[in-house]
Amino acid sequence: MKHNLRIISCSIIALIFIGLIGVIMFLEIPRIKYTYDEKNDAYTIARVYGDSKRYTIPSNYKGKRIYRIGRKAFQNHSNLEGLDFEGEINIEYIDQLAFYNCDSLVDIVIPESVEFIGNNAFLNCSSLKSVRFNASSSLKKLAGAVFYDCQDLELVSLPKSLLEIGTNCFLNTNISRLEIYRSTSILVDALAGVDMDNVVILDN
Repeated sequence: MKHNLRIISCSIIALIFIGLIGVIMFLEIPRIKYTYDEKNDAYTIARVYGDSKRYTIPSNYKGKRIYRIGRKAFQNHSNLEGLDFEGEINIEYIDQLAFYNCDSLVDIVIPESVEFIGNNAFLNCSSLKSVRFNASSSLKKLAGAVFYDCQDLELVSLPKSLLEIGTNCFLNTNISRLEIYRSTSILVDALAGVDMDNVVILDN
């Protein structure tokens, strides 16, 4: 009896171990998890799995538009170097901490449909050198500390559409040129840590 129990116990442990290995391998497959927002009849990028250097963001999922990159969606993806956008992009929001700690991200183009970038969205993206916006960008607001601790960030040209820059947006960066339109509202300490000699105010 004891011998049989030992065999059964070993078999259960082996099955659990195999199961865990299977789960780990599944989570390492590069893929995007979406959640449906009934109110907006659209999908959010909720979480990204795997350890790919690049991910392709499609224009829609299951026939519905993708309108949001969710909170912590790409968090801690240390190998992420960039994104590829496919088709007509309708993303309006990049939520807080969406790219937190993506320390291999070097360059990113913000889709022209994006209207809002949340708090700490690119926090500690320590290799990020440039952030680019389309001339036809719809961006309205940069929330607080969006690029905080992006220590390699050198060049940012903000779009004419931008209405507001939040507190500590560029703190602990290495900005050598920051272009802002005169119509943009700059909140208290929004440019903390930025050498004002490197800030260029553009007329609308």
